[in-house]
Amino acid sequence: MNEEYILELKEMKANNLSYFDSFYEKTKKNVFFACYSILKRYDEAEDIMQEVYIKFLETLPKLDLGKSVLSYLLTIAHNLSINKINILRRFLMDYSQEYKQKLVSADEAVKIIKSGDWVDYGWCTGTPDALDKALAGRTDELKDVNLRRGILLKPLAVFEREDAGEHFTWNSWHMGGYERKLIA
Repeated sequence: MNEEYILELKEMKANNLSYFDSFYEKTKKNVFFACYSILKRYDEAEDIMQEVYIKFLETLPKLDLGKSVLSYLLTIAHNLSINKINILRRFLMDYSQEYKQKLVSADEAVKIIKSGDWVDYGWCTGTPDALDKALAGRTDELKDVNLRRGILLKPLAVFEREDAGEHFTWNSWHMGGYERKLIA
């Protein structure tokens, strides 16, 4: 069962860890692929593989050399990989739930904007259309709101009113052709 590792195992059990490198070289491919087959990510499999060997060395003094050490290593690899998958799933579920809790309508989101605030309006094609329309709906309530963005490509709802300049100030990181026409 452990014939190909028996010398390394006996020496390691006697606290001669200089034989670990040889043992590692003989078993690393099997352990890596056991991790990778579950995790499907090279970097995660390498991380778990390190944990497998740490756990193995921690339990080495109690290890029964009459049983398959490779099976033992692969069991550790399997369990640690499944644990990692479960942790990642919990994290993603927590993140998803937090996102759902924070998700609000555009009308609700623009309620936090006060007179004198700075509002980043994105860049180039990243215009927040729904927020723009919702903020335009609050024009009468606001004064001196500074809007900031770069390279405006289309008209904004906040500037449709003739008195928009009394409520909003446009600040551009970089003016494109459309913005130049607006200020000319």
